[in-house]
Amino acid sequence: ATVGRRDEELFTLIAREAQRKMPDFGPQNIANLIWANATLGFRCDPLHSTVVTAALRHLEDFTAQNLAMVNWALTKLAFAAGDNWRSAYRQRMMQIKDYAPS
Repeated sequence: ATVGRRDEELFTLIAREAQRKMPDFGPQNIANLIWANATLGFRCDPLHSTVVTAALRHLEDFTAQNLAMVNWALTKLAFAAGDNWRSAYRQRMMQIKDYAPS
């Protein structure tokens, strides 16, 4: 990203491997992966669908920061995560004690 070049083949290989290993990912791994994709502007719908499914599966373990990172990344990538994600995200954020909506 800092050299101003994108290697789509490399990104695709990384996405494929991340999908394969997603069952072993915890909330921090999930958040970091999708954040990095959004920061680089790399959209891969199959991977991001897998991320949303994994995030929903581990939702109770997510911190406010993890959730915010995932939601920011999905928004930046213009990825339609669906009503299940939006509803679960809002509900979980309201359950987290250190979250104070403005």
